[in-house]
Amino acid sequence: INNNEKWISRKQLNAFEYNSQCSSGPSKGVVQGFGVCTSKGRYKQTNEDRVSIMYNISNTKDQKEIFHYFSVFDGHGGPCVSHYLRENFLDAVIKQPEFPQHISNCLKRGVSAVDDRCLSLIKAGKMEAKAGSTLLAVLFKSEISIEAGDGSYCIANVGDCRAVKSSDRGRRVDRLTRDHKPMAEQERIRQAGGKVGR
Repeated sequence: INNNEKWISRKQLNAFEYNSQCSSGPSKGVVQGFGVCTSKGRYKQTNEDRVSIMYNISNTKDQKEIFHYFSVFDGHGGPCVSHYLRENFLDAVIKQPEFPQHISNCLKRGVSAVDDRCLSLIKAGKMEAKAGSTLLAVLFKSEISIEAGDGSYCIANVGDCRAVKSSDRGRRVDRLTRDHKPMAEQERIRQAGGKVGR
């Protein structure tokens, strides 16, 4: 682990055994509870998924605005990018000068910041070049109700992942994001200099 940044090589991560990991958390303000379960799947040697959950976040001295943060990073081609995102994405968001007034902009800039940093780590040979990750993160104010739909939460979504909201005691489920599928976005990916494989 680098002292200045929180990253770890794929070789170092493979020294740990990441199989299935499940946990749940208690009620905390508007959060009535949560559950997390990840699995390495049948064909992978390690679990490449990472999750980060943080309560009571504020970067203001008076702590007038308190946020909760939930994120999932689905690694592909190795766990190094998903691990880096778990350790660094929230910091990239709350370090934005507009936080917490303009959360949407901060999330967008946070995505760009970690993307740029991952690319520079790959170019420096400090991160696996074929690794990648989806990113799904939500920040919301602790005193609001998501049920009310008052716009006091914001979601960042990159890749083929999806956020849903459960309400009415689980009888209703609403999709909050749209999956980014490479086959549906081939032209945009090619125009950006990327390639789409099968």
